[in-house]
Amino acid sequence: MVSYAVFIDFKKAYDSIKRNKILKVLQEFNIDEVRKKCVLDKDNDHHIRIYEEWLNLSDNFDYVPGIECSDIYYQDPITNPKDVFLILKNGLMHIIPPNVFINASAYCLDYFENKGICAIVCFPSDNENVLTTQFKPLGMIISMPFLLATFLVYALLPDRNLPAKALMCYVLSLLFAYILLVTIQLNNVLDSGPCKTLAFFCYFFFMASFFWMNASCLDIFFTFSGIRGLLGEKKKENRRFMYYSAYAWGIPVLMVGFAAIFTFEKTDNLTWATGIGDGQCWFRNGWPTGIYFYFPIATLLIVNIVLFSITTYKIKRVQHDTKMLKNVDSRKNRKYDNNDKQRFNLYVKLLFAMGINWSMEVVSWAIMWKWSDVPEYVWVLTDFCNAVYGVFIFFIFVFKRNIWMMLKKRYLQFTGRPQQAHTLTSVNRTTVSQVSSSEA
Repeated sequence: MVSYAVFIDFKKAYDSIKRNKILKVLQEFNIDEVRKKCVLDKDNDHHIRIYEEWLNLSDNFDYVPGIECSDIYYQDPITNPKDVFLILKNGLMHIIPPNVFINASAYCLDYFENKGICAIVCFPSDNENVLTTQFKPLGMIISMPFLLATFLVYALLPDRNLPAKALMCYVLSLLFAYILLVTIQLNNVLDSGPCKTLAFFCYFFFMASFFWMNASCLDIFFTFSGIRGLLGEKKKENRRFMYYSAYAWGIPVLMVGFAAIFTFEKTDNLTWATGIGDGQCWFRNGWPTGIYFYFPIATLLIVNIVLFSITTYKIKRVQHDTKMLKNVDSRKNRKYDNNDKQRFNLYVKLLFAMGINWSMEVVSWAIMWKWSDVPEYVWVLTDFCNAVYGVFIFFIFVFKRNIWMMLKKRYLQFTGRPQQAHTLTSVNRTTVSQVSSSEA
């Protein structure tokens, strides 16, 4: 038995393979049971998929023998109709149920005289399994205690303003997303129900983390645009936090609901069908992963970059205007602006790290989708960098002298030594006020 691996020749494929045509039938023929003839049925308007023709493999693909697999399984659509598959023009094999795509390097085609063409698919090698099931979750597991510590520290601080609350929500949503994703990756066999549940919650918390980051960017933008004064002063921060909460939690809820519709409602449109629960506990690769996950992430990252760019310009302009003034009021205003600027600089670092990591992730996914030729170590590198992001967050927002002074104050108050806490506050009043605005 001779098997051949199928790799696509892109130039030949582009010249010879045409897209499947959709024939729109405006007036369908129907059967007249009385006269036994076809008649026009003006009430029906159908779309029928018409396939172009059978194509010769040798004219459109290159044959490469000798694929090595540690273990294989057969896709035999003749014996088992559920094993039906299609060879796509980019070389991927599409196994229709359960909407799985196999790289060209991971399958062979074999012709049997009595059966026709069957596929021989490689199981992932042991090395690949080690990378995907052990190394990738390692970074998230490392980050979890740092994310939890960041949340607890800010929960214990005596003075929490709106930026601190937004940071807590961001860190908490990212922590839950990591926990759920690790649970999915370390469980090879999950029933459809738990699989879908974990996927939806994981999707929700990931998107919530990005929207909370966007809410923080909006708050900084409003601060330097003067819009914050229109929204209210310190006493109205709770109302602003409610607005941000409705935005950062509400939109992910709508996104999960939209994804659930195309998960539970079976559709022939593979662009919108999520594929969650059909052999994987995440979105099917291709358009669904892009539409539901990577495209929204890329959009939010671009918006954040634009907001920070505008804010940077405004800071430079304020600095220039401040130098032109010499009175006492201007010095007070400069101090206020410097506090906000320090907080701005912290979020620039946070966004910079997030932007680089997730940009690499989006680019790797796009290359994998279109060319299916991304080495496994690229995914491991991007996933690991994203995973250890929690460590970076901890050292930016917690590993600060001002934060430890405020924690010491909280400890003294808790142990019944308010006088020492008051002395600590008096000595470090300037430091504490800066933490409230800049370290959050």
